[in-house]
Amino acid sequence: MFKWINSIALGKRIAAITLAVLVAVVSVNYVVFISKHRESANNAIVEKAAAFTAVADEAKNHVANLNNLGVFDTAELLDQLKTDLAAGKSYTESKIFGTIPVV
Repeated sequence: MFKWINSIALGKRIAAITLAVLVAVVSVNYVVFISKHRESANNAIVEKAAAFTAVADEAKNHVANLNNLGVFDTAELLDQLKTDLAAGKSYTESKIFGTIPVV
């Protein structure tokens, strides 16, 4: 095997080694770039999900505070819900459904 390598001209051997090193460096660089890009994309998605969750929690807390302050007449809303359900309407058409904090 070494005879075959020794029979190749020195310039061609240097060019082949340089090309092999270049391919190895580019391959490693590509693998590292892809893994870092994937990690960065995952972190961005997690940050957006955390922000969305915070907004949803604040909406829920706001409506819970309104309920604790007695802004909603729960007894009347429940009576209307029972009436609507008895009339064959969907619960989504009732007033009480509108008090659910949906973000």
